[in-house]
Amino acid sequence: MIYFASQAITQNDSSHIDNMIEGLELYESSGARFFTIQKLCHCAEVLLHFNRTEQAMEMLRKAKGRIAEQGERYFESEIHRFLGLATEKAMDTPTMAVEKFYLRAIEVAKQQGTILFELRAANDLAQLTLSCGDHVGARKLLEPYAQCFSKNTELAEKIRLEQLLSAT
Repeated sequence: MIYFASQAITQNDSSHIDNMIEGLELYESSGARFFTIQKLCHCAEVLLHFNRTEQAMEMLRKAKGRIAEQGERYFESEIHRFLGLATEKAMDTPTMAVEKFYLRAIEVAKQQGTILFELRAANDLAQLTLSCGDHVGARKLLEPYAQCFSKNTELAEKIRLEQLLSAT
């Protein structure tokens, strides 16, 4: 499942989507539930990459339902972040609804102590803030995260953080 998600994005090839969804359906039909929420989020991420927003929203609704059923909250922050991304793609202009998803993602990540998920959501919120013309707000949001990683850390999220900070 994750293999197909990775292949779809890195090769920019949407033909992997059907395999990915079929794999997830087979996995769930077997009665397996371990990491289902994470798998649903990966599916949503790929679907968003290919602008299949409504399908992504459906995957995210399923993921939220699984949290309620299973109590597995590890990817909860990512669900809120992806809902923000999906809502942003679905709208002509970003609104407070999008911001609420990103803020909730940051809040959940802080509660769980998952700095990487927190940074992902902060980066997305900062991007939204920049697109609305608020450079000061974006910088204020991101500056605390710049201190969280060593200078030599080479994470995609940290690189994006640095790019966003340089745009403010």
